[in-house]
Amino acid sequence: MSSTTIRSVRARPEELGLTILESVIVLSLLMIVLLGVTGLHLLAISAGNAAEASTIASNLARARLEELLALPPSQIIQQSNTETAEQVPPGQGRTYTVRTGVEAPDRTRLDITVTVTWSQAYTSSCASGEGAPCAGSTATYTRTLETRVYTPDYIPGNS
Repeated sequence: MSSTTIRSVRARPEELGLTILESVIVLSLLMIVLLGVTGLHLLAISAGNAAEASTIASNLARARLEELLALPPSQIIQQSNTETAEQVPPGQGRTYTVRTGVEAPDRTRLDITVTVTWSQAYTSSCASGEGAPCAGSTATYTRTLETRVYTPDYIPGNS
């Protein structure tokens, strides 16, 4: 029979725990990673706000186009070169400018164009998406919807 001797391995006092230098390095790396994640989070919030504004603009253009399509041709042509400002949500949100253009290239059709424009600022203070004005760099965006309406009975100049 063989006997096995078990020796206890003890750490020397200078090898116990983390040194201050190791702790500083670990915390520095953690801080760099967290700062990067924070920047990505702010970018994601800004992209979400831009997507929301674009969706609102598209919906405003669709709503205006539906209003026009419900009118008779003689009244549609009267809506050419009109412009309105709409704030969404009402009284506190971003302002959108809705422009309507109507052309009658011939007696049988109307070309309708609805353009919605808005401005959006980009900074970390704008990331909340609240209605308060932001002092960041501003970009202006546009969404345009076009349609053609065939109107065999419509003759330009007659109401």
